Amino acid sequence: MPLTVFTATPDVDYDYEDNLGVSIIAYAGQNKEQRVQNTDIEYRTYSWPLSRVTDIREDVDDFFKAMYRKKTSFLVRDPKDNRVTNVFLGVAISGQTGFDLPSTGDNKRGYPVTTAGSFTIYVGGVGGTPYTSNLTVRRDGRRVSWTPPTTGLSGQSIMADYSFYRRVRLKADYRWTALAPNWWNVRLGLQEVPE
Repeated sequence: MPLTVFTATPDVDYDYEDNLGVSIIAYAGQNKEQRVQNTDIEYRTYSWPLSRVTDIREDVDDFFKAMYRKKTSFLVRDPKDNRVTNVFLGVAISGQTGFDLPSTGDNKRGYPVTTAGSFTIYVGGVGGTPYTSNLTVRRDGRRVSWTPPTTGLSGQSIMADYSFYRRVRLKADYRWTALAPNWWNVRLGLQEVPE
């Protein structure tokens, strides 16, 4: 199922914390507990402020009702952290036309933006020949396909620069506050989730 992008995010006045996922697995006596790390990277918890007129507020509510019904996560653009550079995709073999995005480390949590110009492949590593055309980026599959040069690709390092979304879920219920007859304010809690 394709992931939906939530576009009503602010560019200012938002907060986040990076947290390493842990689980409590056993109690080891009074006021003591044993924890285990269950993720290899930190994931973010966001606090998103929104102020909207009534019609747009209803659109936001409809979006989250649909997410609850589908019991699914969605994508958001972090205004201050949404682009990576020099990401190693692999060493090309002859005839290869697709590369998966990293499945380990911090770059495994990025879901690429699929609009034109948001993704660049470099053949030959950093400073290599850039390609921005003939690319098909699959956001949900986290894969890029392209029409490579006919010669000279085999054995070359493939690097990429790209813009990305983060996959999140609504952390808790939210409640709008009326600021004026047709103007509302809310602060949403969003939790980044593993793929």
